[in-house]
Amino acid sequence: MKKKIIIIILILNSTLLLGQPKDYVILRQTETTKIDTIYGEIAFPKNRMITKIKILSNNKKHKYQPKESIGFKYGERYFASVPYNSKNNVFAERIINGEISLYYYDTNPNEYSGVGLVSGLAGEIAKSITSYFFIKPNTTGGYLRVSHSRKKAREEISFLFKSNEKIYNQILSENFRVWKLPEIVKEFNSTDQVK
Repeated sequence: MKKKIIIIILILNSTLLLGQPKDYVILRQTETTKIDTIYGEIAFPKNRMITKIKILSNNKKHKYQPKESIGFKYGERYFASVPYNSKNNVFAERIINGEISLYYYDTNPNEYSGVGLVSGLAGEIAKSITSYFFIKPNTTGGYLRVSHSRKKAREEISFLFKSNEKIYNQILSENFRVWKLPEIVKEFNSTDQVK
């Protein structure tokens, strides 16, 4: 009898877990609410420009601004609400997860679909001025926006990589380029930090 009850409970649990949608939005705590997670189906914009996130949950469509949420998961992709400037947050996609996570806010996401909002050199310049990498070490709750300036970026992020002398020196070198951060963070996360 006990075995039958255990089997029924396991079947019910697996049905509940498997039936839960894979997309979700994590809402920030406010004066009147606690941190909450809303599961449902994310309506990902066709043009890939995410100014707010729309999620269908319990047959209702909810919309959340970056300041209202901590982040959201769409399929296998995760987007965090990161501070773009002193007044606004934006959704940046996590491109590397690990001891140090790397996020990228892309102001021209259409270019990857071949549609490009602004093409050529002018588009690349505009994108390079307004798109940013964000670093989040697992030791803090905050995000660091990486400056486009090599010198400034070195000053602001090098301390995060101090436990790996090779990578730390690479960031401090004249050969450091901000656009190489995905390679650098990936290497840092995959190596033994005691060197």
